[in-house]
Amino acid sequence: MSRVDLLLVLIVILIVVLIWRGPQMLPQIGEALGKAVKGARDTMDRDSEASDQAAAPRRDDDTTGQ
Repeated sequence: MSRVDLLLVLIVILIVVLIWRGPQMLPQIGEALGKAVKGARDTMDRDSEASDQAAAPRRDDDTTGQ
């Protein structure tokens, strides 16, 4: 499925939701969608930071070679 097809599907879904729920519900739907995207990004950032820390080599200061 190309990006144009995906965009068309999303536009059709938006129109159907707008007709079904009415224009007064649109801001609430947008707010919920925004919170979901922000939560997903935060989770991905935390996961990538955790994997970066796990992959970083550890250096022990106690082993000075003496």
